[in-house]
Amino acid sequence: MTLKSKFILWSTLLLAGVVLIGSLSIWNLTTLWRSARATSAEYAAMDRAEALAVQVAWLRDSLRGAQTATYRDVKYFTPIRAEVTEIVRELTLAARVDDGDASAELDHARSANTHLDAALTHTDGSPTADAAKLAAAELDQLRQTLLAVSKLAPPPPAATSPPPPMACSIAWSGPASGSYWSC
Repeated sequence: MTLKSKFILWSTLLLAGVVLIGSLSIWNLTTLWRSARATSAEYAAMDRAEALAVQVAWLRDSLRGAQTATYRDVKYFTPIRAEVTEIVRELTLAARVDDGDASAELDHARSANTHLDAALTHTDGSPTADAAKLAAAELDQLRQTLLAVSKLAPPPPAATSPPPPMACSIAWSGPASGSYWSC
Protein backbone atom coordinates (compact mmCIF):
# COMPACT_ATOMS: atom_id res chain seq x y z
CA MET A 1 0.00 0.00 0.00
CA THR A 2 1.53 3.27 -1.07
CA LEU A 3 1.63 6.46 0.94
CA LYS A 4 -0.94 8.05 -1.34
CA SER A 5 -3.37 5.15 -0.77
CA LYS A 6 -2.88 5.34 3.00
CA PHE A 7 -3.51 9.06 2.93
CA ILE A 8 -6.73 8.67 0.93
CA LEU A 9 -7.90 5.79 3.17
CA TRP A 10 -7.29 7.66 6.44
CA SER A 11 -8.72 10.89 5.06
CA THR A 12 -11.84 9.03 3.94
CA LEU A 13 -12.24 7.40 7.35
CA LEU A 14 -11.76 10.73 9.10
CA LEU A 15 -14.26 12.43 6.79
CA ALA A 16 -16.77 9.61 7.33
CA GLY A 17 -16.41 10.03 11.11
CA VAL A 18 -16.90 13.79 10.88
CA VAL A 19 -19.97 13.34 8.66
CA LEU A 20 -21.40 10.74 11.05
CA ILE A 21 -20.88 12.91 14.14
CA GLY A 22 -22.21 15.96 12.28
CA SER A 23 -25.32 14.06 11.20
CA LEU A 24 -25.95 12.84 14.74
CA SER A 25 -25.50 16.37 16.07
CA ILE A 26 -27.95 17.81 13.56
CA TRP A 27 -30.47 15.07 14.35
CA ASN A 28 -30.07 15.74 18.09
CA LEU A 29 -30.50 19.50 17.62
CA THR A 30 -33.63 18.91 15.53
CA THR A 31 -35.07 16.67 18.25
CA LEU A 32 -34.29 19.25 20.93
CA TRP A 33 -35.82 22.01 18.80
CA ARG A 34 -39.05 20.03 18.34
CA SER A 35 -39.19 19.27 22.05
CA ALA A 36 -38.62 22.92 22.96
CA ARG A 37 -41.30 23.96 20.47
CA ALA A 38 -43.78 21.49 21.99
CA THR A 39 -42.97 22.65 25.51
CA SER A 40 -43.39 26.27 24.47
CA ALA A 41 -46.75 25.41 22.90
CA GLU A 42 -47.85 23.68 26.13
CA TYR A 43 -46.90 26.70 28.23
CA ALA A 44 -48.67 29.04 25.82
CA ALA A 45 -51.80 26.87 25.95
CA MET A 46 -51.61 26.81 29.75
CA ASP A 47 -51.38 30.61 29.89
CA ARG A 48 -54.23 31.00 27.41
CA ALA A 49 -56.39 28.54 29.32
CA GLU A 50 -55.87 30.38 32.62
CA ALA A 51 -56.65 33.76 31.07
CA LEU A 52 -59.64 32.39 29.18
CA ALA A 53 -61.05 30.80 32.33
CA VAL A 54 -61.33 34.29 33.85
CA GLN A 55 -63.08 35.63 30.75
CA VAL A 56 -65.47 32.66 30.68
CA ALA A 57 -66.26 33.14 34.37
CA TRP A 58 -67.15 36.78 33.69
CA LEU A 59 -69.48 35.82 30.83
CA ARG A 60 -71.03 33.05 32.92
CA ASP A 61 -71.72 35.48 35.77
CA SER A 62 -73.13 38.00 33.30
CA LEU A 63 -75.49 35.36 31.93
CA ARG A 64 -76.66 34.63 35.45
CA GLY A 65 -77.22 38.32 36.13
CA ALA A 66 -80.10 40.64 35.37
CA GLN A 67 -79.16 41.54 31.77
CA THR A 68 -78.95 38.08 30.26
CA ALA A 69 -80.35 39.13 26.88
CA THR A 70 -77.44 41.52 26.34
CA TYR A 71 -74.74 38.94 26.98
CA ARG A 72 -76.33 36.10 24.99
CA ASP A 73 -75.11 37.79 21.82
CA VAL A 74 -72.65 35.78 19.73
CA LYS A 75 -70.14 38.64 19.73
CA TYR A 76 -69.31 37.81 23.37
CA PHE A 77 -68.57 34.22 22.43
CA THR A 78 -66.39 35.02 19.39
CA PRO A 79 -63.16 35.85 21.29
CA ILE A 80 -63.68 32.75 23.44
CA ARG A 81 -64.04 30.65 20.29
CA ALA A 82 -60.80 32.11 18.89
CA GLU A 83 -58.87 31.37 22.10
CA VAL A 84 -60.22 27.81 22.40
CA THR A 85 -59.26 27.17 18.77
CA GLU A 86 -55.75 28.48 19.47
CA ILE A 87 -55.44 26.29 22.58
CA VAL A 88 -56.47 23.23 20.57
CA ARG A 89 -53.93 24.12 17.86
CA GLU A 90 -51.10 24.53 20.38
CA LEU A 91 -51.92 21.31 22.19
CA THR A 92 -52.17 19.42 18.90
CA LEU A 93 -48.65 20.59 18.11
CA ALA A 94 -47.47 19.47 21.55
CA ALA A 95 -49.24 16.11 21.34
CA ARG A 96 -47.43 15.24 18.10
CA VAL A 97 -44.06 15.51 19.83
CA ASP A 98 -44.61 15.04 23.56
CA ASP A 99 -44.72 11.62 25.19
CA GLY A 100 -46.28 12.93 28.40
CA ASP A 101 -49.76 14.19 29.12
CA ALA A 102 -50.17 16.37 26.04
CA SER A 103 -52.79 13.98 24.65
CA ALA A 104 -54.82 14.29 27.88
CA GLU A 105 -54.55 18.08 27.64
CA LEU A 106 -55.70 17.88 24.02
CA ASP A 107 -58.72 15.81 25.05
CA HIS A 108 -59.63 18.45 27.62
CA ALA A 109 -59.23 21.21 25.04
CA ARG A 110 -61.46 19.38 22.60
CA SER A 111 -64.10 18.91 25.28
CA ALA A 112 -63.82 22.65 25.98
CA ASN A 113 -64.67 23.21 22.34
CA THR A 114 -67.70 20.91 22.77
CA HIS A 115 -68.89 22.85 25.84
CA LEU A 116 -68.52 26.12 23.95
CA ASP A 117 -70.60 24.75 21.08
CA ALA A 118 -73.27 23.67 23.57
CA ALA A 119 -73.28 27.12 25.17
CA LEU A 120 -73.65 28.71 21.75
CA THR A 121 -76.70 26.59 20.98
CA HIS A 122 -78.44 28.24 23.93
CA THR A 123 -77.76 31.75 22.57
CA ASP A 124 -80.04 31.24 19.58
CA GLY A 125 -83.80 31.23 19.78
CA SER A 126 -86.08 32.74 22.36
CA PRO A 127 -84.60 34.95 25.08
CA THR A 128 -85.71 32.93 28.05
CA ALA A 129 -84.06 32.79 31.43
CA ASP A 130 -83.77 29.01 31.15
CA ALA A 131 -81.66 29.29 28.00
CA ALA A 132 -79.37 31.78 29.72
CA LYS A 133 -79.03 29.46 32.71
CA LEU A 134 -78.22 26.53 30.43
CA ALA A 135 -75.63 28.61 28.58
CA ALA A 136 -74.15 29.69 31.93
CA ALA A 137 -73.99 26.05 33.05
CA GLU A 138 -72.15 25.08 29.85
CA LEU A 139 -69.79 28.02 30.34
CA ASP A 140 -69.10 26.81 33.87
CA GLN A 141 -68.19 23.38 32.50
CA LEU A 142 -66.02 25.12 29.91
CA ARG A 143 -64.26 27.04 32.68
CA GLN A 144 -63.65 23.83 34.65
CA THR A 145 -62.23 22.17 31.56
CA LEU A 146 -59.92 25.13 30.89
CA LEU A 147 -58.69 24.99 34.46
CA ALA A 148 -58.00 21.28 34.01
CA VAL A 149 -55.95 22.10 30.90
CA SER A 150 -53.92 24.63 32.84
CA LYS A 151 -53.35 22.19 35.71
CA LEU A 152 -52.20 19.32 33.45
CA ALA A 153 -49.46 21.38 31.87
CA PRO A 154 -46.10 21.10 33.58
CA PRO A 155 -45.36 23.87 36.07
CA PRO A 156 -43.09 26.63 34.80
CA PRO A 157 -39.44 26.24 35.72
CA ALA A 158 -38.56 27.72 39.10
CA ALA A 159 -36.35 30.74 39.23
CA THR A 160 -32.88 30.03 40.51
CA SER A 161 -31.97 31.54 43.83
CA PRO A 162 -28.73 31.64 45.75
CA PRO A 163 -28.11 28.80 48.17
CA PRO A 164 -29.32 29.37 51.72
CA PRO A 165 -26.72 30.59 54.18
CA MET A 166 -25.02 27.96 56.24
CA ALA A 167 -26.34 27.74 59.77
CA CYS A 168 -22.91 27.09 61.08
CA SER A 169 -19.64 28.23 59.61
CA ILE A 170 -16.80 25.86 60.17
CA ALA A 171 -13.57 27.42 61.36
CA TRP A 172 -10.28 25.84 62.28
CA SER A 173 -9.32 26.97 65.71
CA GLY A 174 -6.30 24.77 66.06
CA PRO A 175 -5.03 22.53 68.82
CA ALA A 176 -4.15 25.45 71.12
CA SER A 177 -7.80 26.19 71.92
CA GLY A 178 -8.66 22.59 72.55
CA SER A 179 -11.28 22.29 69.82
CA TYR A 180 -10.83 21.79 66.13
CA TRP A 181 -14.24 22.99 64.86
CA SER A 182 -16.37 25.84 66.08
CA CYS A 183 -19.87 26.91 65.13
